[in-house]
Amino acid sequence: MRNVMTLGLTMCMLLALAACGGGNNGSSSSSGGGGGSGPDFSTPKGTMTEVAAAFAANDIDRLMACYDKDFLAKKREDGKTEEEKMRAEFKEIADDGMKIAISFEDADIKIEGDKASVKTKMKITMKDGKTEDEGEGFELVKKGDVWKCVK
Repeated sequence: MRNVMTLGLTMCMLLALAACGGGNNGSSSSSGGGGGSGPDFSTPKGTMTEVAAAFAANDIDRLMACYDKDFLAKKREDGKTEEEKMRAEFKEIADDGMKIAISFEDADIKIEGDKASVKTKMKITMKDGKTEDEGEGFELVKKGDVWKCVK
């Protein structure tokens, strides 16, 4: 029961973390052209691709780069910031031996001006090898030329 609750809470946090980004300050990659020139945050799909890559690499710093800095700095009711909460949940998932994968083949991306919503699938692999699939939603905002996650 504890593992199920932990998994549920972890998924919520990871989804929030995974939503969007724009942590790469140099925009030296013009429209996704160079090999290895950095993540492409110029579209919601590009941001979500980086979120998926961060989960696949189990790289919390890479994931944090996909989120809006104002969102991450926001204080929660418990006094912690969103970033502190997400880092703690990510660590708990890793410590429990779980892995998370996000799939975008069937993603539903809706863009309305400077806001976007992404509905996709998340697969969680437990320490014992069992998997769970869940639908997941992300919200992104466009700031300047980059899309960042805010939920």
